[in-house]
This record gives sequence, structure tokens and C-alpha cells, in this order.
Amino acid sequence: MKEKLFYFPFYPADWLADTSVLSLEEKGAYITLIATMYLQNDCSVFKRHIPNILGVADERKFNKLMQNIIPLLIDDGEKYTQKRIKEIKSKIEGIVEKKRQAGIASGVAKRRKLNYTKKIDRFNDVSAMEKARKALNNNYE
Repeated sequence: MKEKLFYFPFYPADWLADTSVLSLEEKGAYITLIATMYLQNDCSVFKRHIPNILGVADERKFNKLMQNIIPLLIDDGEKYTQKRIKEIKSKIEGIVEKKRQAGIASGVAKRRKLNYTKKIDRFNDVSAMEKARKALNNNYE
């Protein structure tokens, strides 16, 4: 997709239910991962990039942080993804595409309409000199 989608809906009830067992630090890490996944074309992040994304250099602290987050993610081999983010992104991409197509269609219709509403030149069969004279005299003879 040429442009990135910079928003996604947030479902507070689902968030509270899903993250009720997470600490405040884990919630921050989880929303950071979700937002990062959403901005990727395939809605996933490489496992090896997660410490850098979260800004956690200490391996022990990272493992403790991820202990409760990993069950909320889908393991795709060398990447993690999240089911809801994939669903939301595909739904929004569909909406954006429909709006884009509707915009193209309405743009074509507007151009066609403009072609039919051209001003009619009242001086078509009048010489250039007569046009100039009428224009200077404010169409009064």
C-alpha cells in the first residue's frame, strides 16, 4: 500500500479485559508493540527487534517484561503478530480503498458535469473587433 494508515480504533472494554493481568509497564510495552505491528505492512514485528522497540537492553528485564505479553501475541516463527490488529488493518484498508474508488468516481462525474456546463460564448459568430467593442461598452451598443 502506498500510504500508511496512521490510526486504528481502540476498544477500551477489550483492552481492559485483555490487559487486566498486566502490570503498568507491561501494558505500555504491549500497546507499543501493537502500534508498531499496525504500522508494518504485514502487521508483525521481528522477535529480535522487540528489545530495541521497547528500549530494554537488559535481557533478564526483557524476559520478565515479555512473560505476560507473549500469550497475547501470535508466534509466526521469527516474528510476532496480533490477531485483532490484522483484522482491523484489513478492514480499514478496505474502507480506504472504497473511499478512494468513490473519490475517483465522483471526480470523473464532476469533470463530466463541468464539460456540460461550459459557458456559451455569445459572440461566436461575431468578429473580433465587434467582441472588443461590445466588451469595452459593457455589452451596450
